[in-house]
Amino acid sequence: MSIIDCILKYTNRVNIDLKKPLVYVTRDIERALGMEPVGNYFIVSNKTPFGESVQKKHPDNVWLIDTTIAIDTYDLLLVPEVQDMITKYSADIVVFQNTPRIERLALEKGWNLINPKAELAKQVEEKISQVQWLQDDANLLPPHKITVLKDVQFEGKKFVLQFNHSHTGEGTYIIDDAKKLAELQTQFPDRECRVVDFISGPVFTVNAIVGDEIFVGNPSYQITWQPAQS
Repeated sequence: MSIIDCILKYTNRVNIDLKKPLVYVTRDIERALGMEPVGNYFIVSNKTPFGESVQKKHPDNVWLIDTTIAIDTYDLLLVPEVQDMITKYSADIVVFQNTPRIERLALEKGWNLINPKAELAKQVEEKISQVQWLQDDANLLPPHKITVLKDVQFEGKKFVLQFNHSHTGEGTYIIDDAKKLAELQTQFPDRECRVVDFISGPVFTVNAIVGDEIFVGNPSYQITWQPAQS
């Protein structure tokens, strides 16, 4: 059984009786499965074997777009059939990660995009502005410091180096020797960065909504890739 199958099998979903149709548009269907696609909750995603297994169970509420390669959320929103579906149901829309261009498209189409503003999401998610935003609560993050890259030293202990924009692992480096650090310092000596203690073990992400109640979605296995080193 795959990691995704285990998560879906053993995680309780939160089901809400939506009064108005809501369409979750996402590149990867797993991100939208914190709630079962029934009633007024619909999912638009790329056609994949796993997506087809979900669609088979919920044929009226899961719409899969068949393309040669998987396309991102913005491009899914550009597909005429997707736009027709949103219009047909007069649906609100939600995406996995809001961006300024998704906001502009929603405004142009007259869609009600219920995500937080892209600028706020950027401030909260990015690695250095996140520390500033958290203020005193930043001590809940793994041990870290903010500095400029030229001042970082390798002292024989593996650590994680993150630039401010570090979504899905891009801009995140595991530094385990002085040579790797020196190469980065040559390229970006004055770039601000966050240096974080390396913690060994698998990492999971949990998306939650905090309001009058707390709604917690499925945990997702966090896969961080390393950019190729020149």
